Amino acid sequence: MRQRVLREYHAANLTTARRASEDLVRAGFNTGAVPYGYRPHRVRVSPQGRRARWRTRLMVEPVEAATVRMIFMWRGVDRLSTSEILQRLTEARYPAPLDPKTGQPGVWTRVVVRAILNNPKYTGHQVWGRHHHGHRVPRAQWTWSDTWAHPPLITVAEFTAANRHRWTHGSTAH
Repeated sequence: MRQRVLREYHAANLTTARRASEDLVRAGFNTGAVPYGYRPHRVRVSPQGRRARWRTRLMVEPVEAATVRMIFMWRGVDRLSTSEILQRLTEARYPAPLDPKTGQPGVWTRVVVRAILNNPKYTGHQVWGRHHHGHRVPRAQWTWSDTWAHPPLITVAEFTAANRHRWTHGSTAH
C-alpha cells in the first residue's frame, strides 16, 4: 500500500514538473543550455498570485550568430558534410563554443557542429522534449513556443534544408 502511494505521488510530481516545463517553453523562456550564438538574459517574472521568479530569455551574440548562419548555409545550400564544415570552421578559426565546464574557449568537433544543425531553437522558437532518457523523441511530440521567443538566426526553411538528409534517410549525415 505504501509503495503504491509513493509511486502515485512520484508520478504526480513528474506530471506537474513536465507541465511546468511545457508552460515555460510555450511562454518563450529558455529551459536548457544556452545555444551557441545566444547569450542568456535574465528577467523577473511574477505569475498571478505567486512570488516573482527569475527566468531566462535568449539574446543574440552577433559574432557567434554569424557563425551559426554560415554553418546552416554550408549544410543547407552547399550540402557540406559535418566533417567538411568542421574543417572550414577550424581552418578559418571561427570562434568555437565555450566549454560548459570551464567557461574557456572550446574546440570545434563534429558533435558540436551536429548539435548546432539539430537545434531548432535557431528558428526563434523555444523547443522542449526533443530527448527523453537519452533517446530522440519524434518531432511531432516536441513542445514548441507559441510565437518567436527570441530573435531567429535562421528561417524554418533553412533549418529544414540543413536537416533534410537526416529526416529522409534516418541518418545523422556526417
